[in-house]
Amino acid sequence: MNEKMAPKLPKRRVTLRDVAHETGVSMMSVSNVVNGRYGSMTKETRERIEAAIVELGYRPHMAAQGLRSGRRFSLALLVIDRSPTYLAEPWMSDIVAGLTNHLIGRDYGLYIQGADAESVATSSLLRHVTTDGLCVLLSGPAEGRRAILDRIIATHQPVVLFQEVLPHPAHDVCVFRQDDRGGAQALARLVLAHGPKRLAMLTTSWLWPSLEQRELGIRDAIAALGSSATLDVIPCEDGNFGATVAALAAYAEARGVPDAILAGSDPMGVAAIRWLQGRGLRVPDDVAVTGFGAFDASQYSDPVLTSVRSPAYALGDRGAAALLERLETGRFPAAEVVLPVELVPGGSTRPEPVQAAGKQGSAKRSSGIASQR
Repeated sequence: MNEKMAPKLPKRRVTLRDVAHETGVSMMSVSNVVNGRYGSMTKETRERIEAAIVELGYRPHMAAQGLRSGRRFSLALLVIDRSPTYLAEPWMSDIVAGLTNHLIGRDYGLYIQGADAESVATSSLLRHVTTDGLCVLLSGPAEGRRAILDRIIATHQPVVLFQEVLPHPAHDVCVFRQDDRGGAQALARLVLAHGPKRLAMLTTSWLWPSLEQRELGIRDAIAALGSSATLDVIPCEDGNFGATVAALAAYAEARGVPDAILAGSDPMGVAAIRWLQGRGLRVPDDVAVTGFGAFDASQYSDPVLTSVRSPAYALGDRGAAALLERLETGRFPAAEVVLPVELVPGGSTRPEPVQAAGKQGSAKRSSGIASQR
């Protein structure tokens, strides 16, 4: 065979021994640099090893490291959701981005798996332990979420639980959530300052802990202000545009159009604005509308949707950091972390009356809600 046409054989994989030989140090010293353990090593030695790693193209063999350390160098995100398109939600995509961007620089991979409450028992993540830890987002009634969590805990993996409000979930479980209740309180106070008689909250038909907290926040604000306003809750199936519009139309047919609509998410809020405008109603002059999340898509509504900015990316980033810290130290830094949200007023609500500014500002400070105008 012509030598020029002979297939090129792959190069031999560069090993720790190669780097050690190149730099004249022990294999243990190279291993310490690879794993960020510098101890009493001089800066000159560390830089020489790092330069050789780059020059030789050394890449750690994760499978071999896993055999030595008992680590798999992978985490998983398990989402209990009935919708097959759960990753299309802005909140979900932000939390996944926060997780993966934190892990990518630390040589960890992330598996993502969705399941409904009925099929979670057959999930490969629970039947076969293939990861070092789990990130979990539960939905459904409280007793069902508790049962699923117990099954997850039985895998004996550390767990970061997102958006959960179950009391004292369990040992080796850390909860990361945003202040949904406080955010909803801030939105409701802004709307209630103009004296509406009837509020409607748009939610999904399937229970999510965050939406339950937002309903409680609205009711908190009504009670705290001594308002006589009533609150109706309108389930909108999975909260997509068509389901939201259909649910609003059915509600208006039976009860009439409410004075204000507080949507459990930005997409439902935008759908409400479009539905109202289609009926010839003005937002916010005839009906005020709010969303929740303040994701980029909400800026395309006309008027711009009043919302609460979610720290979803930070939840993912900090959740990943906490899980890795648990794997290194044997414990989570805290049992529960609640991140603040930020009120973002837009054109879908009227400005706060001047006479109510002092009272509302005080309430915002007490709940940790930041306002951005």
